[in-house]
Amino acid sequence: MEKPDLKRVKKTLRLTPYPVNLILEMASYCNLRCLACPYPFLERKKGKMSDKLYKKIINEVAENSPADTIVWYAFMGEPLMLKDKLTQKIKYAKARGIKNIHLNTNAIFLDDKIAELIIASGLDKVIISVDAYTEAAYSKIRRGGNFTILKKNIINLLDKIKVRKLTKPEVIVQFIVMDENKNEENKFKDFWLKKGACVKIRRKLGWGESIEAKDLIIPQSKRNMPCPWLMRQMVILWDGKVAQCDADYEGKYAAGDVSRQTVHEVWNGELLKRKKRHLNNDFNFPPCSTCNDWQVGMSEFYRPK
Repeated sequence: MEKPDLKRVKKTLRLTPYPVNLILEMASYCNLRCLACPYPFLERKKGKMSDKLYKKIINEVAENSPADTIVWYAFMGEPLMLKDKLTQKIKYAKARGIKNIHLNTNAIFLDDKIAELIIASGLDKVIISVDAYTEAAYSKIRRGGNFTILKKNIINLLDKIKVRKLTKPEVIVQFIVMDENKNEENKFKDFWLKKGACVKIRRKLGWGESIEAKDLIIPQSKRNMPCPWLMRQMVILWDGKVAQCDADYEGKYAAGDVSRQTVHEVWNGELLKRKKRHLNNDFNFPPCSTCNDWQVGMSEFYRPK
């Protein structure tokens, strides 16, 4: 990857009336134990977001948020463990008028049936975590996965989209650069571009202090910009608590609870106070004071010709 252009990132950070990305943890269960994810250490209670809470969130966003707000199924769990229940939820959001819906998945459950349901749901983008060109690297990084099944599922979805001449969902295969795979980046990119996928390359997050991220080396004493996670993202955990950011994956520094509040109230309440502190170069509160994820920079995207 290129060196992060943090000045460019900083120019994009501003206060907004609603989150740019509204991240929903549909379930906090996962089938993998990946090297770059703190899920194996997760201590908080696990569960699934209720239909009541989900519809409350979607209805508010559909009625009040800007059209460009992205509803994004991600965070600690694997959303496709919900199988067809997830695609039903996507269809509900689309029926309510949500324009941008993204899904992060490890794609192990993305079999032929789910691929059909995903296409029919109206999903706009699916970001598939792969992180390897070879099976050897994959087995080290994405522990518990199956490289053969993964490739088969991705190629099957791409073929269905191509044959039907569809424009969505856009299929994005993700590659997080780390010691275990950095020599495979170019081969990964070439392989998946030829298959018709978009390729996303990004740096490894530290998830606060949970994961070793060797590239994040700027000391806090030289920090002069807000955290993009805090400024852009709002993370709603499965039980309604609002985690401050990726570093707060345990929800220890929850900024609110949308089971009792609105998205707008939390975003423009406690979260706004914390964002303003960042804009004033005040990072002296947890987990910000010891987190380096603010310096990850923008991801690189490559699309097939």
